[in-house]
Amino acid sequence: MVIHKKMYVMLLISFLPASLFGSVGWNTAVTTSATIDALSGYCLQEDYAEMDLFANTDGLHLLAADDDGVKYRRYNSAGTVQSTSTLRSSGEFPNIIGDDDDLYILYVDDDTLFVEKSTNNGSSWSLNEYRALDGSNATGVDVALNSNGLHVVYGDDGDVHYRRLNSSTWYDYQQISNNGFSAGSPHIALSGSRIHVSWNEYASQYFCYSDTAKTRDKVSSTWQSEQAVVDTSIGEMIVSDGTDLHMLYYIDAPSIHRLKHLSRGVSFSIWSTETAIGSTDLTSSGTVEVASVSTDGTLHVIAAEGTSALDHFTYNGSSWTSGTEITGSTSRKWHAMTSNSNDKYVFWAKTGTSVDTIEYRQYDAVPTAPTGMSISGSTGQNPTISWNANPETDLSTYYVYRNVVWDRYTQTGWQYKASTSNTSWTDTNFLIGGLTSTA
Repeated sequence: MVIHKKMYVMLLISFLPASLFGSVGWNTAVTTSATIDALSGYCLQEDYAEMDLFANTDGLHLLAADDDGVKYRRYNSAGTVQSTSTLRSSGEFPNIIGDDDDLYILYVDDDTLFVEKSTNNGSSWSLNEYRALDGSNATGVDVALNSNGLHVVYGDDGDVHYRRLNSSTWYDYQQISNNGFSAGSPHIALSGSRIHVSWNEYASQYFCYSDTAKTRDKVSSTWQSEQAVVDTSIGEMIVSDGTDLHMLYYIDAPSIHRLKHLSRGVSFSIWSTETAIGSTDLTSSGTVEVASVSTDGTLHVIAAEGTSALDHFTYNGSSWTSGTEITGSTSRKWHAMTSNSNDKYVFWAKTGTSVDTIEYRQYDAVPTAPTGMSISGSTGQNPTISWNANPETDLSTYYVYRNVVWDRYTQTGWQYKASTSNTSWTDTNFLIGGLTSTA
């Protein structure tokens, strides 16, 4: 009699420090070793600095522009600085974006938009491309990335402009606004083949004033007409969850700022009824909310509520949470947030005496299941099980379990077999196409 064995493998993943068996929620805030030195004299004499954040499997990539220039730092998930670079002695409107292979940073210095690229996780940077601007006062930059390259919007010479950068060549130039005087504060979002751009009709260099917020979409190869969305707003931005386009903005009245939300389907033009986020007005100007969408489709917003604290709000497609305070009562400002898988990462500046300390906090979510599992090998060889690397920044170990099914009535049940930091595992107990036992 010959007995054939059929073998099935299930992969479970674990995170360190947060695992499938650990707690889910906000980790303890970390005071990093980095500082930020604010520019002064902008927006009614308030200090000002800027940060942008991107996360991938290699770490947390923070780009900041302050009085000391444009600085890049890579952190691990514990908040420890792993790499530091000063890219330029001056600059503004920092943006960072990428994937698991390449990183891109954008910033403006004087009258030039610079794009730099790293192929080694931020250890070194090289100039990828630059673009001379027509005016001397840029009014914002934003960028999105897909397989067609970098989609860049920028405010320059009184209007908002779009270009696509692929490799080192610019394509598809389009003047988005038709203001000619003060349009700026642009933001961009992608949903499939659609491109969405928002801006403010009266955007000073550092967003001190409020005016009409507008959007314009590109569908296939055609730019649609611009659309006025909010009559008087400040600090607006847009984000897409793939199904809906969301606009977040403050209502200026004139020293009290209330955070609001609108949404519409990505292929529609009718916006929802305006909804207030949180219950407390922001009582100082110069703060812009940040937002991202996690893998599970939830929209996340970090915003200053009241005089100092930063709160985390979520939107599930129909309603907003009341908000969770993630910082203490000491004054916080200039925050940046990103999502990677279902984890959220937030950096902010804690007000100091001469310089401000950068602090950090992570929301550690249940990890996503590995994808792309396959079995390879030839007859007579041990089978190798492979899978795609998980996107989470703090991933440490994959746990492999095996269940051997002897027949329709008999199986071993799931048994732990190995742990590995790799994305493959070879089962040395079985041969492909071979007989496991004879009698």
